[in-house]
Amino acid sequence: MRSIIFDIDGCLVDTTYRSTIDLDRFRNLVNKGISRGIGFSMNSNRSLEYILDFYRIFGFNGKIIGECGAFFYSPSTGETEGYFNSQIDRDKLVDTLRGFSDDILFCDTDSALKVRHDKKKIFLEDSRRYTMTVYPRDYTTEMTYNEEMLDEVKAVLMPEFKDYSIESNMVYGNILLTPNGLSKGALMGKIEGPKAAFGDTEQDISMMEASDFRGAPGNCTPGMKEYILESGGFQSDKVYTAAAYEFIQEVMGTCASQ
Repeated sequence: MRSIIFDIDGCLVDTTYRSTIDLDRFRNLVNKGISRGIGFSMNSNRSLEYILDFYRIFGFNGKIIGECGAFFYSPSTGETEGYFNSQIDRDKLVDTLRGFSDDILFCDTDSALKVRHDKKKIFLEDSRRYTMTVYPRDYTTEMTYNEEMLDEVKAVLMPEFKDYSIESNMVYGNILLTPNGLSKGALMGKIEGPKAAFGDTEQDISMMEASDFRGAPGNCTPGMKEYILESGGFQSDKVYTAAAYEFIQEVMGTCASQ
């Protein structure tokens, strides 16, 4: 393989955004792969700013695809390419969300999740350009969010953003707006092959379909498990970072035996 591509959340990190194995051990394996000519890339729903944080932490050397296939970025050359030119209309988004709260802030994710505030607020991830993550929060007693709150915000957004897929995630308490037709496989052709891809949800299947080998962690969704089984991919019994580590071993072992 010339490239190994990872989703981040649910694959390289757990739901608290942490590695589940020793990072030095993981980076040593990555460096071993790099010495064999393998590029380690990332393909994530996250914005470039947050992908780069993890890219550096894990010692990767390859390419980046972000915001669910909206852009391609090469850290080594600075080359950037967008899948399309139109960015999300932030002014329209703010005006629409005033149906839920007048207190709407663009900020980094840490501020949305960790800083104490008052009243109902909506946080929008400032570093996104093509997609958007919406965090509705109620601070009238203590910081809370629930499915009813997320559904209420989705109901406000859907009539005004008909060209977007609008999905909520109770694990992180957010709503993701993604342009219809955009997928994580959209710019996979920019990454050198043969390719191996590792993901945990059905959203990752499009990048796997553009790859020669595929794998998933033990914590993946039932739909992903079914896809891996049907496509003859690698299903780890381990979860999160430990599974990603095992996938690299599997790919490098396969390469060595060929």
